[in-house]
Amino acid sequence: MRIYGDGLMDEELKRASFANFEQRTGTENGYKIAKMFVEKFTEQDAGLYLFGPVGNGKSHLAASIHHQLLDQGYASVFINVNLLFRKLKSTFGSNSQKSDFDYIQAAMQCEILTLDEIGLKPLSEYEFGVLYDILDGRKGKITNFTSNLDFKRLREWLSQDKDGRELDPDSRAFDRIVGGTLPIRFQAESSYREFKLQQRLKALQEVI
Repeated sequence: MRIYGDGLMDEELKRASFANFEQRTGTENGYKIAKMFVEKFTEQDAGLYLFGPVGNGKSHLAASIHHQLLDQGYASVFINVNLLFRKLKSTFGSNSQKSDFDYIQAAMQCEILTLDEIGLKPLSEYEFGVLYDILDGRKGKITNFTSNLDFKRLREWLSQDKDGRELDPDSRAFDRIVGGTLPIRFQAESSYREFKLQQRLKALQEVI
């Protein structure tokens, strides 16, 4: 699994933990469930599908789960899906020491996988094939997801490529995700960055 290292997680998420997660109205249940997921990991038979508006802390909590399970000795891999697709395309050159299959296989074999920011951009046929191979190869294993999309919009995202061509007429990929996860909705009224901006403005007003 070391093929990934920390290369498919941004710097902010590398520092994410339950301790530095700032709870807000609309995120409390997600926080509690994420912590319980780690505490009772050996009892889990499904992953988490963390979804809701941008800036609700979904990726932070998913990364916190990943870090804690990794520290406990589990083979845990965290992948930003869009970074993965870019990484795979970089292997197409003749000078690459690794193939796209090396990355796909590592994602399939780990004990717990997190696919972050699924549904952010329309898929190409190749990207859908990669995603489906990973999902299909992980049957019986735990996979967590973060997304802005609820299940209805997720089905639509998986159904056609970026040019509007049909991708998954039988909803195979969608079925893999829905059948293996517990959906957890995040409903904070504003994004975390907007929340912090309002805090700074409030602090400024109190000074002047």
